[in-house]
Amino acid sequence: MKKSTLIASMTLGFACMFTAGSAMAQISLEQAKQIVLQHAGVNANEAGFIQIKQDMDDGINEYEIEFWKGNTEYEYSVNADNGQILSHKQEIKQNAVNIPQVQQMPNQQALIGNQKAVEIALNHAKVSQDQTRRLNCYQEFDDGRAVYKVEFWKEYTEYDYEIDAVTGTVIEFDAEHN
Repeated sequence: MKKSTLIASMTLGFACMFTAGSAMAQISLEQAKQIVLQHAGVNANEAGFIQIKQDMDDGINEYEIEFWKGNTEYEYSVNADNGQILSHKQEIKQNAVNIPQVQQMPNQQALIGNQKAVEIALNHAKVSQDQTRRLNCYQEFDDGRAVYKVEFWKEYTEYDYEIDAVTGTVIEFDAEHN
């Protein structure tokens, strides 16, 4: 009888230690906000938060955080246990009033070209071309403008970019750690 009581007590003790250890490892919502703001290079007083929620995705406890600064929307997923950024996306939104209803495809000579679009995306991601795999760049007409879509992998992270084909501005990017 004493032996079974001792085993039950030890089992309960280990369970409590494991649960307490997991609870202590979790970062707070405020810490997650600071992590994404620092990563985005945005001051807290400049950000307008539109969504902050905790969720389980593929067995990972995470915070989903969306905010704006000016005309740029930011979306982040942060591991709630260790603060690692799992994915992030940034998109520059144009005011619908300023977008012409019909826009002609620009003259091919006015476009920056595939090579420049790839260079812009790689510089933005702070990645050299020899560090990538499955690098792909193509031109399309999207949301009323000519853009280059640049996609590549570095190790376990997938990068997707949309770059204005005339100005070279990064319109949207997404980096997702898989």
